[in-house]
Amino acid sequence: MSNVPLRACVLSALVCLVAGCGGDGGGAPTTPPAPAPAPPAPTPVSATATYDFVYEPRISGNPVAVALGAMPLPEGVDLAPSAALIAHPAGEAPWEEGGFASAEMRAFAATGDATVLTDAGESRGHQVIARTNDEVGALLLRPVLELTLDNPCVSHASKLVPSPDWFIGFSGICTLDDAGNWLEEVTFTMVAYDAGIAEGREWEPTGQVPETDPPEPIAALDIEPFRPAGTPVAIITATRRQ
Repeated sequence: MSNVPLRACVLSALVCLVAGCGGDGGGAPTTPPAPAPAPPAPTPVSATATYDFVYEPRISGNPVAVALGAMPLPEGVDLAPSAALIAHPAGEAPWEEGGFASAEMRAFAATGDATVLTDAGESRGHQVIARTNDEVGALLLRPVLELTLDNPCVSHASKLVPSPDWFIGFSGICTLDDAGNWLEEVTFTMVAYDAGIAEGREWEPTGQVPETDPPEPIAALDIEPFRPAGTPVAIITATRRQ
């Protein structure tokens, strides 16, 4: 009997093992898995955001606020009529704690006229929210803050008078998170500051004290009733309107 048919069968089996053969035993190429569905497109960030806010005075020259529990300013001390409340891009605050006062900030700290700050901000495309303390007061009667993606950060400054170069405010508080989304809640803490351009530790006008030479960085004021330095003058809690 010839061995040829047997060899042919063995070779055929080997080919099936290496290359795979059809039939119920498998070996046919499998269908590749379907591609994973594409992730949903991110929801675009709204170009504007509206915040309702609550203003809580801690130190004030307003008799009503004092009657409600705020600590009073020293007798004869008040805020200058002019103020700067500005919305701006991140990194473009008109001043910052630890930085040196710009030319505009020096003029403001010396005179109390915040027009130099609001005009400079407006020329850079910033949003001027209020130019006077009367306008700030009117804003408190309708406590709503409307911001845009172009100007999502807020700074404020208002000079204490009489004083060498002291003012109250906050700097560069932003309402966007690191991913560029609107925050649901933001806290603005107003503090008293020394602009670092005039000497003096008493409540006396700028013109009656010498200039600080060289100028010093803007720093939290450490004098009664703002002691210890960084004591809040007011706290504003803003909640995003849905």
